[in-house]
Amino acid sequence: MAAGGWGYALAAAVNGGLRGMEMAKGWERQEEDDAFRKEERAQKRQDWNDLAAERQALKEAAQPVAVQQYTAGQQAVDAAGGADAGPPQIDMAQLPANPAETVGWKAGRQSFTDQATAQKAADSMNTPVAMMERTRDAYLKVGKPEKAMAVSTQMLQQQEADQRQSDRQWRNELGRAMQTGHEGLAKLVSASSIGPMSGMTVKAVDNGNGMVSYMAVGKDGTTSAIPGIPPFKNDQDGVTQAAFMLDRTITPEHRYSAMMQDRQLKQVQSNADRMYKLQVSQDLRAGRAEERAERAQGRQDRLADMQLEEAGIRVEGLKSDAKIPSAVKLQVQTAQEELKTLNSAIVKAQAEGTFQPDSAQGKELLDRRKALSNEIRTALFPYSTKDKVGGDPAGWRSGGTEKGSAPNSYKDAAWDGHEAEASKAAGIPADVLRTVRVNGERSNGDQVSSKGAKGVYQFIPATRDAVLKKYGYDAYSSDPKEQTMAAAMLLKEINGRNGGDWGKTFAGYNGGISGEKGTNPTTENREYVQRTMTGLGAIAANRMVPMYGNTLEAPAGTAVRAAQQVSAALAQVASAQASDPNNFYNASRTKQRNEGRKAREEAEEKEKAAQKAIVEAREAQKKAEQETRRQAEHQRVANNAASMWNR
Repeated sequence: MAAGGWGYALAAAVNGGLRGMEMAKGWERQEEDDAFRKEERAQKRQDWNDLAAERQALKEAAQPVAVQQYTAGQQAVDAAGGADAGPPQIDMAQLPANPAETVGWKAGRQSFTDQATAQKAADSMNTPVAMMERTRDAYLKVGKPEKAMAVSTQMLQQQEADQRQSDRQWRNELGRAMQTGHEGLAKLVSASSIGPMSGMTVKAVDNGNGMVSYMAVGKDGTTSAIPGIPPFKNDQDGVTQAAFMLDRTITPEHRYSAMMQDRQLKQVQSNADRMYKLQVSQDLRAGRAEERAERAQGRQDRLADMQLEEAGIRVEGLKSDAKIPSAVKLQVQTAQEELKTLNSAIVKAQAEGTFQPDSAQGKELLDRRKALSNEIRTALFPYSTKDKVGGDPAGWRSGGTEKGSAPNSYKDAAWDGHEAEASKAAGIPADVLRTVRVNGERSNGDQVSSKGAKGVYQFIPATRDAVLKKYGYDAYSSDPKEQTMAAAMLLKEINGRNGGDWGKTFAGYNGGISGEKGTNPTTENREYVQRTMTGLGAIAANRMVPMYGNTLEAPAGTAVRAAQQVSAALAQVASAQASDPNNFYNASRTKQRNEGRKAREEAEEKEKAAQKAIVEAREAQKKAEQETRRQAEHQRVANNAASMWNR
């Protein structure tokens, strides 16, 4: 073989080996990526499981403890059950022989032989402090020590506040009792249910030698000395000493316990009153509920029939223009059945007056209903027409079965309101949507471009299908809100890819990926970016920005802050363009600056003229007031002269 042949063979072998090594590295990177994604999915799944366990534990901790009866058979099962229940704390020898007979009551994990004791224990378990303890234990159970520590800190703070409150209450009572001397202190001790003298009737007895002794009064009226309490002087100093002794006897723990018991009793009474009022209210509504239920049933049946008929007509229309696979039919039929059941439940709840759209359950039902409608719509959309240009038997391409209400003119003021709502939902300034519609596209709803773009936001069919599939908003819908949301989500996606650069965002909205990268050399794309940036800059320049503290930066989430962010974006674009002489924006930058300077000068001249007119008007008003006062003075003099002449 010639030398050249060997050289070519050697080069081919080397190139093949290098390609093989590169392919091996690619496979290795792919395996690493797959392993990372697998670990990431496992971690997310574990996080979801931990969150579900935490929610369940907190739900169980917040559940109020109720008193329950149980029989001997149930008790035996509970005693042999898991470690959570624990053995009942009662005497087994006292149980009746009949296993079906009730033998006790349960409150939480404790068992009692009488209902009153069980109810008292349940009340103590339903106090705020007890529920906070269960919440703390729940956090510890699911491995959240930091949250358990936060709950413990809150408990300690609450206990300290309650302790201070109980001390204040006791000192106030003690001070009022001291105003009536030893008799008042004796009455306070007799009325108090706390401390070592709890339940004792105490009387201040005068010894006749200037001393007073505190005696315990028995049921038969006899008095006896109280161990450990000496006699006190029958004067203010003696009263003070007795009060000091009583304050030391009634410890802070006694005061706190008494206040908690009193608070618990009040809570029990309040709960009983509330349950009574609730029962009365339910009884009053019971009569009307049956009538509403009957009327609701009729409306429910009519609504269900109407929806089924509408769905049937839609499917039959699709059959004439497209062949729907059986799997899709089954999916649509299943979703329609669930939607029917869901609508029936909502209508019934509305008729009964129990449906609350703002509640968590109400929002969940409404969101599920919307999801089912979107599922049916998405499943049937590919089969709505054969060529995507001809007929539209299901009405999808005109916004589904909804009646169109979108204004045809892109200048209609109604679009401003829809753009404000879309701004809040998507998180982009409403002025961006407006400048795309008014300065960029400038197209009415019935206009179609040479590339097939439709609507006031001019979506081509491919972009419309991509946004509909990804975000669920149809740019061809007859609902103006849905059209606006489709444009908002597309602008938000493009802006996110370009780090918040609105110039690149507008270029990408009009020219696609090449517009975003600045490789679209068409005049249309350059003029589109110039129009939208000029319009957005005019909005930002005319915005009145107030002072916030020591800075001109407005609070986040406000319209002023959005305008400031647009202004900052414009400044960044201008800086980048100024450093690039080949940038296609620079051709018109000088003209824009001159026009802006001229507009500002004209505005300043108008402001000066307005200020001058205000000064002249004030001077004229001042002269008119002086002339009025002069004429009034002349009239007064004339009246005085006439009066003197008549006299």
